Amino acid sequence: MRALLASALVALVAASCDSGTEERPENAATRAVMRPSGTLPEGSVPRPFPGASTERPAVTPGLLARGAEAYAAFCTPCHGPAGRGDGPVVRRGFPAPLPFAKLDEAARSPNRIVDVIRHGHGRMRPMAEQVGNADSWAIAEHVSRLGNAP
Repeated sequence: MRALLASALVALVAASCDSGTEERPENAATRAVMRPSGTLPEGSVPRPFPGASTERPAVTPGLLARGAEAYAAFCTPCHGPAGRGDGPVVRRGFPAPLPFAKLDEAARSPNRIVDVIRHGHGRMRPMAEQVGNADSWAIAEHVSRLGNAP
């Protein structure tokens, strides 16, 4: 009797296992489901950047520290910690972005970097909704200095 009960319990547990291959609703309670966000439709226009300012803030040690912190959170996965295009996403097969040191001076200017953060460039998608205005400028100052590093 115990053997029959044990085998029934094992069968019940095995039947309830999640193989992870079937389609799951977005709010699955048993595990996180990552869905690709898709691509931007041809000819799409990005939303206005909330609180966008073209006025470059004063460079302070606090701004540079915030830039390094925001860069680590938003940019390191692709660009790598030193801006060499060797982030973890690249090591897993995603095409590498150009190292910041290989960009010309105009491309490393904070104004251009903020524009790229807001609107995207090449494979980089617009990050305006993820990165706020203040963080965009902080990241731009940080990246402009990374590009000058050897």
